[in-house]
Amino acid sequence: MSEKHFSGPEDLVKWFKENPDMLGPFPWGQSLVGHFDSIHAGCKCNLNARKANVDKIYSDIVTQIIGKNESLASMIKNQLKTDKVTFFLAEKVLLEINDE
Repeated sequence: MSEKHFSGPEDLVKWFKENPDMLGPFPWGQSLVGHFDSIHAGCKCNLNARKANVDKIYSDIVTQIIGKNESLASMIKNQLKTDKVTFFLAEKVLLEINDE
C-alpha cells in the first residue's frame, strides 16, 4: 500500500505549489499558501503569532474541510495516486484518509 504523509503546513503548501491546478477545487489552499509565504514578512515580534496562525489554518483545513468532505479527500488521494494520506501537525495525527 502506498502512503503520503504531510508533516505540517509546509508540506501541504509545497504540494499546492507543485499542483496549482488543485487550487481550483481547494480555493482555501490559496489562503494557506499566502499566509505561509508571509510568515517571515514584517516585524519579527509577530513571527510566532504568524506561525501559530498558519498552523491553525492548516489544522482547520485538514479537520474541518478535508476531514468532513469525502469527495475532497478522494480527490487528494487520486491526485497523489496513493492508498493512504496522513496529515500531521507537531507530530500529532490530525487526519488519515484511507481505502477502508
